[in-house]
Amino acid sequence: VANYDPSTNQLNIMSIPRDTKVILGNGKTVKINSIYVNKGGDSLLMKTLSNMLDIDIEYYVYLNLATFREIIDFLDGVWIDIPCDLDYDDPHQDLHIHLKKGRQLLNGKKSEEYLRFRHPNDGGYTKELLQHYDGSDLKRIEAQQRFIKEFVKQKAKISNLPKLNNIIDTVFENLETNFPLSEVLKLVKLEAIKDFSVDKVNIHTLPGYSMDSSPWYYIYDKEKTEELIKENFSVMK
Repeated sequence: VANYDPSTNQLNIMSIPRDTKVILGNGKTVKINSIYVNKGGDSLLMKTLSNMLDIDIEYYVYLNLATFREIIDFLDGVWIDIPCDLDYDDPHQDLHIHLKKGRQLLNGKKSEEYLRFRHPNDGGYTKELLQHYDGSDLKRIEAQQRFIKEFVKQKAKISNLPKLNNIIDTVFENLETNFPLSEVLKLVKLEAIKDFSVDKVNIHTLPGYSMDSSPWYYIYDKEKTEELIKENFSVMK
């Protein structure tokens, strides 16, 4: 969930863990990540999150992995400091993650690997790996948030303005969104970019805790979530 305030140039982002437990209008209990895959899932997901967070969510953007890789490659990659060796293979998804420790320039494919890593092959944890990953979605979210920060720090520059406009022209048709193109173009105009920096990006995770049950759920903390929304999001109902 993201909220941009043009008056302050502040961007607030909230990561929603994929296992978050939600109750739909028909009383059915599901994980939040199961909603979008069904027909009409975009509207239902916006409605569910709006009700849960008590905010008005008007727009959605669905970015597939191929388009994500294309964007990263178009912007010449992102530098990331990988804390330890990451190795994972899932032939069923044709997903193969092999990244070495250290600061390096990730292209689109390698960026996807970094963002999707959650646990090693066959539970092969090293002491170093356990300092950064425990197999949970929350640790993966932390890595994704670090990537977003680095992406903004490295790419939200006036020198990249022509590329950003070209990206919009190239990939917008491959996005699933109800966000008007005219509004997107306003967000990447010179006045906005020149005053935007990584310190204006605030990234949060939905407050809550994991419940060891079958199925496994993430239970959001309603009171702490209300406080977070009130302090950082300007779209309350």
